[in-house]
Amino acid sequence: MTKEKVYIITGPEFGPLDQGKVAVIVRALYGLKSSGAMWRSHFANNLRDIGFTSSLGDPDVWFRAAEKQDKSEYYEFILVYVDDLLIISHQADSNLNVLDNHFKYRLKDVGPPKQYLSCN
Repeated sequence: MTKEKVYIITGPEFGPLDQGKVAVIVRALYGLKSSGAMWRSHFANNLRDIGFTSSLGDPDVWFRAAEKQDKSEYYEFILVYVDDLLIISHQADSNLNVLDNHFKYRLKDVGPPKQYLSCN
C-alpha cells in the first residue's frame, strides 16, 4: 500500500447517486510518484521471506546459501533491475516456482538469459 493519499471525484460511470462524490483509492500502484519505490519494497520483503539477503555493495543483488544435490554448498543470486530478474542458481526453476506459486508473480520470458541489461 502506498503512503500517498490518492482520491478521485467520481464521474457519471458511477451512476447518478454516486456521481460527484470523493472516492479514496486504497490500492493504487501504477502512475504514482512512489510506484517504483513501493514495488521495490514489496519485492524485497518477498525475497527476505524466502531467505535472501540484499548485498551491501548493491542492494539489488540478493543472495542466499544453498546446497547442490551432491551436498556441496554454493550461493544463489537474484539480480533485480526494476521488474527484470536474473536468477543464478543450480535450482533456478525452484526459485521461479516459489515466486510464481507462493507470491503469485506473473512471470514471462522465463528461460536462459539471451541478454541482461542490453549485454549479451
